[in-house]
Amino acid sequence: MLTSLADVDWPTVAASVVTGLVSVILTNWLAWSRFRRAYRLDDRTEAVLRRLLKDRRFNRRKFETIQAFVPLPDDKLREALLRSGAVRLPASDGQEYWGLLENHLGRVFPKSTSRPG
Repeated sequence: MLTSLADVDWPTVAASVVTGLVSVILTNWLAWSRFRRAYRLDDRTEAVLRRLLKDRRFNRRKFETIQAFVPLPDDKLREALLRSGAVRLPASDGQEYWGLLENHLGRVFPKSTSRPG
């Protein structure tokens, strides 16, 4: 048992603290780099979709057209569209159309003629 602080092996304590700090920093850096690598494709996919849908020349895009630019399985592409801020637009011709929510607020959330209570 130690009787005072003078009996503590300070070089060992300092080495342990430095080793612990280096270990924590290295572990966090590795975890962050894995996280960024895992979600880099998702981020880039969403950026491409957002840019594609922001083009003012086309008010809305067919799902098949979007899929030609971003070849993902149907469900994955729909998820990426939603994450990028797009909404599925109602259509009477049976086609599936998508557009950015900010450009289609009136179509997605039509103003009601009557006010609730």
